Amino acid sequence: MSEPTIGLALGGGGARGLAHIVVLRALEDLGLRPSCLSGTSIGSVIGWGIASGLDAATMREASLAAFSDSREVAARLWTIRPRRMADWFAGLGGAQLPAEAILTAFLPEGLAEDFSALSIPLRVVATDFHEACEVVFDSGPLKPAVAASIAIPMVFKPVLVDGRVHVDGGVVTPLPTGALDPCDLVIAVDIIGGPDGEDPGRIPGGSESFIGAMQIMMQTLTRAHLAVHPPQLLLKPPVTQFKVLNFFKAAEIVAAAEADLETLKRQIDGAVSAWQKPAPPRPARRRKSA
Repeated sequence: MSEPTIGLALGGGGARGLAHIVVLRALEDLGLRPSCLSGTSIGSVIGWGIASGLDAATMREASLAAFSDSREVAARLWTIRPRRMADWFAGLGGAQLPAEAILTAFLPEGLAEDFSALSIPLRVVATDFHEACEVVFDSGPLKPAVAASIAIPMVFKPVLVDGRVHVDGGVVTPLPTGALDPCDLVIAVDIIGGPDGEDPGRIPGGSESFIGAMQIMMQTLTRAHLAVHPPQLLLKPPVTQFKVLNFFKAAEIVAAAEADLETLKRQIDGAVSAWQKPAPPRPARRRKSA
């Protein structure tokens, strides 16, 4: 029986996006491979790895190695720190980091440098800051496009691509199902999460309320987007308890997603089986007698 062409949409959510690697492993365990990819923010980073030909085990190892030693992480960040005193106070939360330099410092070698060199078509979603709209990159150099896609406001500097200023793609399209090429089966991976609801009477602090409000807005945008571009399967790995920038918990995030691996595989296998099942024949129309 033939297999469907699979489109994989990888959403934004910071460190929680390491769960995308486990979704790739679920596909690999089932003998499946995406035919096309789209990614927003961290989803564009993982999509870059997949489209460059990296398997789940390689990306898992690289991710855990990159954040296993806090002193090494601090050393890498120190090398790309702002050089001018004014830049330390450019953002409300302090210095903004250059997104391209972060990619260079933390990503493994062997990634394709240009969209034309990818083994799987990839569409990278960012936000045009001044036009206030979605931008989809699918040609040219990859690093500037992915840097634009991950440029979280106040954390990273906006990124200039083709003379236009860009910020994180999650500002407009947190889960980019609509950016995929046409395919038989669309699988979307949502790792946005939301405010902690265990104690609804507790008043959150400043940063917590800001991040929670951003998650609520991203959830609202995602619901609206999926109403127009619905996937055949929506996956939600259980990693929403982790914070957006908590990459030091990479091992815990991956472990939490891996604990749900068999469930992910059953959901994907069920969606593939539903696609393969032929539609029931229509009943024959009865002809009216003269």
